[in-house]
Amino acid sequence: MALDHDWENWKASLVLSCLPDIGPRAFAHMWDVLGEEFWRILTFSVDELVSAVGLRLNRALAVSGWRESVDIDRQISAIGSFGSEFIAQFNGAYPPKLKALRDAPIGLHCAGRSFPEGKSVAIVGTRKCSFAGERTAHEFAKVLAENGMATISGLAEGIDAAAHAGTLAANGHTVAVLGCGLDVVYPPDNLALHGEIRSRGTLVSEFPFGRRADRRSNFAIRNRIITGLADAVIVVESPENGGSMISARWAINQRKPLLAVGSGDDVGGSAGCRALIRSGRAIAVRTADELLELLSDPSVLQLAANGQIDLPLAELNGAERPTLSPLEEKIWLFLEKNGSSAADDVAVAMAIGGAQCATAMQAMCLRGIVKRELSGAFSLAGR
Repeated sequence: MALDHDWENWKASLVLSCLPDIGPRAFAHMWDVLGEEFWRILTFSVDELVSAVGLRLNRALAVSGWRESVDIDRQISAIGSFGSEFIAQFNGAYPPKLKALRDAPIGLHCAGRSFPEGKSVAIVGTRKCSFAGERTAHEFAKVLAENGMATISGLAEGIDAAAHAGTLAANGHTVAVLGCGLDVVYPPDNLALHGEIRSRGTLVSEFPFGRRADRRSNFAIRNRIITGLADAVIVVESPENGGSMISARWAINQRKPLLAVGSGDDVGGSAGCRALIRSGRAIAVRTADELLELLSDPSVLQLAANGQIDLPLAELNGAERPTLSPLEEKIWLFLEKNGSSAADDVAVAMAIGGAQCATAMQAMCLRGIVKRELSGAFSLAGR
């Protein structure tokens, strides 16, 4: 019986999306090599993956041993039980805005409505927001929905939750991009909102079912999807070292128009928003009417996008040293001492797992703490 290549390619994409050692660029390389016979990647030996496909040894080992770490039948069953779908990158339903990104997710788990076709605006901000910030996010989202625009956010506490709620209050379309599997509700307090978005909006995740929330790595990685799905990004309230500044950096690097709330009230007191506006990376916006005026003027937003340049967060907020986890601290010290290094070399020197080290370094890269060079090695940003 002939293979259904579309099904087999979909299945292979789902498997690879579950492997921590395989990222978007490795996936893109494998697809370029194999094309429509991509499904064969799951049948190759380690030697074939290294010699014929050109994978590094750690990735070849992960792919060849996928049956030991991925219960594909369980994943497929979970997709059916949840009433969701996994949209692989080669599928026509994959959002074009994301597909254009260098780090486009291998695939997307989606539940609820289809992706919005019109203009979408990402609203992000701190979890520990002020009442004024929460009110502003809710009002902005409500007004955007009333004017036919969808909102994108991350279903976190604070600004994210207020943005989702404001959109739903106006019967608009809101998209929640999760830093965990679709079946995991995080934070638990957002259980009701999670359910509302599942039935009236869209839940999205690049992580497999059962993947728990990890605020240090998963959330930083998922932020590129929030900004990637949007036509413009608004930071409502954020400290200088907040997760929303990672979203701001993604917006800058993706050439998405970036706006930040700035005024004399408590919302404008956000140090992160002030830094974005002061640096010229973000347009200051104060009221919902002003927001609509800016979003309706393509020339203003295009000028803002064209004027943005790639910028490590450490330069943006002027911090000498970012807040680091114990593992990140070790990586920082190693790179500070040894300079540009491959992830595998760092892992061996510190006696930690290659996947664990690569995940940590990728998260640090997304936060602007380290940078990846053309050679594939990593070094401290700004050095």
